[in-house]
Amino acid sequence: MSAGARTADDALFRDPELLPVMIKMRAAAANKQLDLTDAFSEHVGSGNDTNLGMCSKNRFRSALGTIFSFMPIKSAVYARICQLYAAGDPDPAEPGTGSKVLFKQFAIDFDEIPLREERAVPKPDGKLLEWLQQLKFVAKNTRLDLTDSFEAYVGASVDANLGIMSKNRFISSLGTIFKGMLIADEVLKMICAAYGVGDPDPRDPGTFAKVHWKQFAVDFDEIPIAEERACGAPGPALRNAMRKLKSDAVAKRLDLTDSFEAYAGKGPETNLGIMGKNRFRAAMGHFFAGVPAELLLAICSTYGTGDPDRNEEGTFSKVFFKQFAIDLDDMQPLETPPVSALGQELLVGLQTLRNVAGGKMLDLSDSLQEYADGCDSKLKNLGLMPKTKFVSAMGVIFGGSAVTLHTLMNAVIVAYGAGDTDRYDGLKSLVQWKRFAADFDAIPYIPPAWALGPGSDYA
Repeated sequence: MSAGARTADDALFRDPELLPVMIKMRAAAANKQLDLTDAFSEHVGSGNDTNLGMCSKNRFRSALGTIFSFMPIKSAVYARICQLYAAGDPDPAEPGTGSKVLFKQFAIDFDEIPLREERAVPKPDGKLLEWLQQLKFVAKNTRLDLTDSFEAYVGASVDANLGIMSKNRFISSLGTIFKGMLIADEVLKMICAAYGVGDPDPRDPGTFAKVHWKQFAVDFDEIPIAEERACGAPGPALRNAMRKLKSDAVAKRLDLTDSFEAYAGKGPETNLGIMGKNRFRAAMGHFFAGVPAELLLAICSTYGTGDPDRNEEGTFSKVFFKQFAIDLDDMQPLETPPVSALGQELLVGLQTLRNVAGGKMLDLSDSLQEYADGCDSKLKNLGLMPKTKFVSAMGVIFGGSAVTLHTLMNAVIVAYGAGDTDRYDGLKSLVQWKRFAADFDAIPYIPPAWALGPGSDYA
């Protein structure tokens, strides 16, 4: 170390006015993961002076301004650094400084400034921590890193580099980052109060004008996702009854987790997998027509949440529909449902259509899917289609063959009907098209004799 460097060593620590400014700059640099010693090496060039850890004063100022382009530095700060780390001949144009600056010693001292380890705000606990854990659980499938996400919204300022932003910008940014996941006003206020800094906000008592977004993001990213269930588990009797429901779901090609989405609506509770008990019962009635009231009561009691329902003892005002759907989808059916609803007579009639489909390399499940996409989302999730649309689709797919087989289509509707009975023809108003298509595609294709070649059993 040169005599000049020894003199300048730790100079910024001995200056009571410069040190507070450097501490702020050090915190900002840490947020940017900036190592000043490395950063200077890219800006000061090469040569004997550089090897000695020196550069011209003008180059030093230019390099420091470029490195901290995200943070304005006052001219008085530049001047004081140049005085404390002066080298070379005295500069008559700026008394007290030299023509050069010991950039290397300054960078070493700067990087040695200890970062304060104490938190700017207390750690979240109680109700706020519960809400953040729930929000983290909802966001787990998005692979969200909140620290990185906020970087796009903080702007460029001293506050931003210290991990602080205005409360209004914080709320707006949070809404954009968690797009599609509505956050209740109560939760937003709790966050702003817990992570608030700066002057109190007179328009919103209990909060502050600014929010320590960086600490909030770090805390959120560190929250472990709870693996435990949000509610109780079904007992043996309820599991047995649910396995019967699972048999019906398999027969209908029904994925309950997806199907509930059409009924859940939007809101903070939906994001947490919760819906009102009455809405849950309505959805179950649509999925499983005729489901016993006693079974629904047992499900609502086991998967209940929220306030107790005074009108129905043992239940709650809301239901964890997501956990129920996951449990049901994971269950084995009580008994293997019939592979096909096709009777022998119907099977014989459909064989002709199957041969037409085989000749065209036609997959009926894929073909009908295009028509189902235009149906109501609830029907689509259940694999249902209005009767008239189904008959029309079959006519288009088979080029008129199905239309001429009116009796055959009626037989299909009888076997795969669902929903209310149509008073005009006595048939069901809906068709389980997904189940029918799967059974249809499973019918063996019998090629025409000319396509089989000599010696075939069919020739």
